[in-house]
Amino acid sequence: MKNFKERLYGNELQEIEQEMELAGYSNNFIFYVSNHFKSFFENAYVEDTTALRQLKYYSAIGTLTYNDYQSKSDLLEQYEDINIFFKNNSEYKKYGYLFFENVEKLEVLIIEKLFNDYALKYDYTEKELEELNK
Repeated sequence: MKNFKERLYGNELQEIEQEMELAGYSNNFIFYVSNHFKSFFENAYVEDTTALRQLKYYSAIGTLTYNDYQSKSDLLEQYEDINIFFKNNSEYKKYGYLFFENVEKLEVLIIEKLFNDYALKYDYTEKELEELNK
């Protein structure tokens, strides 16, 4: 399967950032999340797959960084936005304990939810694009 997209394009990133800003997230958090999204798309292009499959891989192994300390540091920097995330997605509050038990898994859960909410619509293969254009 060939991924049509080499990356998230500027207008797509701008739309994602605007939607996240309207949801109450800070610029620092939006930058942090956008970097993960861009990485998924760039890695997907290199691996001839989709960004969603890249994300599912990270979800299956339970980490984005392979570094517990890095994940904890990243989330601590975004503490206020994590609270906004839990406020906007109350069904995820039950996973708050993961910050103390498995912070890498919590980071993956947050990024996965935000990807599905904001970036998934831009993730398609060349074949899917052809179907859309028919």
